[in-house]
Amino acid sequence: MRGYGSIQASPMASVSGSFMGGNPSPPPVLVEGMHCLIACITPNNVVAHGRVVNLVAHVVHTLSMGYGICIVIVDHVIDGSASLIFSVDDKTTIGEALGYIIP
Repeated sequence: MRGYGSIQASPMASVSGSFMGGNPSPPPVLVEGMHCLIACITPNNVVAHGRVVNLVAHVVHTLSMGYGICIVIVDHVIDGSASLIFSVDDKTTIGEALGYIIP
């Protein structure tokens, strides 16, 4: 997801690039199927790894999504205690969402 107040996805390539290094330039464009990092609160707080599933998700788990929201599948969890902005089924943390599609 995009936005600093939520969990967000950034392309894996940006870990060593300028975005994760603190430069305010935007991250590379996300592409469906691309491996990504999932961050919480700030881009540097990476909590999981995933893959981009859909770049234009209007509805995810019966919730209407806003402009600029993409959905990802959680493949690997680093910090399982990070809260999800939108609960998925009965899952409220990124650790519980392993293998799930999240906005």
